[in-house]
Amino acid sequence: MRVAGNPASGRVINLVSTDVNRFDMFCPALHYVWTAPLSVAAVCYLISMNTDWAATLAGLTVMVLVATINARFSKEFARRRKQTALRTDERVRTMSEVLKGMLTVKAFCWQEPFTRSIGAIRQLEAASIRISQSMKAINVGILERGTQIWR
Repeated sequence: MRVAGNPASGRVINLVSTDVNRFDMFCPALHYVWTAPLSVAAVCYLISMNTDWAATLAGLTVMVLVATINARFSKEFARRRKQTALRTDERVRTMSEVLKGMLTVKAFCWQEPFTRSIGAIRQLEAASIRISQSMKAINVGILERGTQIWR
């Protein structure tokens, strides 16, 4: 309960509830750093064995293009994640303040202004999450379904 009185409690709650998952996903993804070059080399070799080098170069170009698009999306995801975390922190901090001062809020009938304030913060947070999820859907569509279109 000591954390709730701390001004940075919104950050702590947000870190524990959302950001820890990122660390769990990092270790398995770390293996792609060393397996990706091997996979690219193997795919280029196999394509060149069945076709000519022009087709191999075209396939390599597509892989580089998709990797570039993915890198740009990753940077935008990071920016969006930071923006969403800041808005979530603001909402959690405001809610914490309202809950700590509930008697004062009730005594002066400030429920409606605080409800509007928290609702506006939540709308900004939800809009950021919605944009991020739309970007993720596009990214998954490109990476997962793009190969079926190119067949």
